[in-house]
Amino acid sequence: MGVHLAHSEEAGAERLTQLRAMLSSIPESDANVVVLGDLNVRRGEDEELCDALKLSDAEYIGDSWNPCVNK
Repeated sequence: MGVHLAHSEEAGAERLTQLRAMLSSIPESDANVVVLGDLNVRRGEDEELCDALKLSDAEYIGDSWNPCVNK
């Protein structure tokens, strides 16, 4: 499932609401779901979202987008 969540630093609660709504739209018969896209989370917020929504994070080190390197 591709997402583009609210972007402002103050929008943490809105991002949680957006993810909850998205996850509630998935049929229970779909046991495994991949959520990807621009989640716009801030440092530490990813852990909070995973805990609140019982998700697992696929972490990586580095910038997700660096226009000097990614072309």
